[in-house]
Amino acid sequence: MSQELGLPDLVAAAADAWRWRDAVGELRDWHHRRYELLRLALGVDVDVLFGDLPDDADRSTWELARDVIIDSVQVPDPFGGLLEAPEAIIAIYQRHTVALTEQRMALARTLREVASDALAAAAPDAVARTTTIDALCAAGLPASRPDPIDFL
Repeated sequence: MSQELGLPDLVAAAADAWRWRDAVGELRDWHHRRYELLRLALGVDVDVLFGDLPDDADRSTWELARDVIIDSVQVPDPFGGLLEAPEAIIAIYQRHTVALTEQRMALARTLREVASDALAAAAPDAVARTTTIDALCAAGLPASRPDPIDFL
């Protein structure tokens, strides 16, 4: 029996779809398909990332969900662009990398919790709904998740 998936899983799928939106076909398509199938299975009828947001009272809540999902993927890493560095920067990196990594992960996790709460407010019927990975596969999600390493 596969694990039940709910709104937090939809947020994670949305973040992955956003992260891989410009990737090679198979990698991009798998993540986008998982997001779409999970969104539909949970009854969230607004494509918060790639679709038009409704012009209604909930628009700002949908916008909040979209913005924090995107922000959770784009938490900055001051050393992320470095391939080579002088000894002074290497020493700074070694001194701070553990704390920075922990803080970046904590911020991304909190942003995803905010997104889950915003989706719950905008689509309250989805809170009680769940699905499984088996159900997503039965609906057309390929069973094997592509490994990003295979596309480098």
